[in-house]
Amino acid sequence: MSTQYLSVTRPAGPDAEPPVLSLALTRGPITVIELSGDVDMSTAHLITELVTRVSERHPSQVILDMTEVSFFCAAGITALLRARNTIKEAGGELLLRHPSTITMRILTATGTAAVFPIDRHSVPRNGKRDRI
Repeated sequence: MSTQYLSVTRPAGPDAEPPVLSLALTRGPITVIELSGDVDMSTAHLITELVTRVSERHPSQVILDMTEVSFFCAAGITALLRARNTIKEAGGELLLRHPSTITMRILTATGTAAVFPIDRHSVPRNGKRDRI
């Protein structure tokens, strides 16, 4: 099992803030993508791009761990729907793990919560970690 990381950052400087969105990809028996930060119109495309790359290996299951998502909007819904379709076309299933409160609030308010199965299991986070 190995983990790869991708972060979208704001400009560096003395007042540099943490990354806007960080993605960690863990490949193993189950593919897990951990999201941390803001999922908005400037970052949502990263989810669909990474899921597209992941789908090339035809995984049976891809889990988006959304525990650390601090902001979520309509662009996030679009990204999740595209990711779901991409994984489905590759013969797999997309699940959400621990959607943050804001994520669930938006999915519920828009009626899209039922579209995404929730993963109720945890995958150990051990293995080699590489940057992407």
